[in-house]
Amino acid sequence: MLVSAFGNAVIELDAEGKESAPRAVAGAGVVEPLPRDHLLVGSLAGKIERSIGKARSTGRPNAPQQPLDARRLPDGTTIVACWAGCVILFDAAGKELWNFPNIRAVDVEPLWNGNFLVVGHEDKQLVELNPKGKLVWRLALPDPAMDVDVLPNGKSARGFDKARRIDEYAREGKVVATCVPPSDPED
Repeated sequence: MLVSAFGNAVIELDAEGKESAPRAVAGAGVVEPLPRDHLLVGSLAGKIERSIGKARSTGRPNAPQQPLDARRLPDGTTIVACWAGCVILFDAAGKELWNFPNIRAVDVEPLWNGNFLVVGHEDKQLVELNPKGKLVWRLALPDPAMDVDVLPNGKSARGFDKARRIDEYAREGKVVATCVPPSDPED
């Protein structure tokens, strides 16, 4: 398991929860595993880095506004949710392909149909974007959300940190189930 220490390191935990040597990454905000022991690390300083062991690759794309989530897609592109106001898709070389503005994005989930589900925290919205970065639909949320996950049944789970609950939603926006965890859900 990989954990971002949110600010200075990426830590790997084994099955028993033992910590390996942390990898220093200034401003580490998000970490995603990649094939061949590589890591995709989003830095709050605006860098998206592909780490290989302790070395970093060249050709890092710059996300202008604090990346909080990043996903490497099978075609080599990277989609980034930026806290300070956008969602960006980069090609494999780090060139910006599109930028969807005006959303305080904290989580992005690739969908089975090639679209992306994006949750905006401060602006309390959930949007679906197509592969070209165009809006498919938008749903107003009742509270600031930190996470969205697509469930096997086609519905989605949304974690509301300040409201301290997790809601399961049908696509049209109806809440079908709720649970209340003991602390603020982040992911």
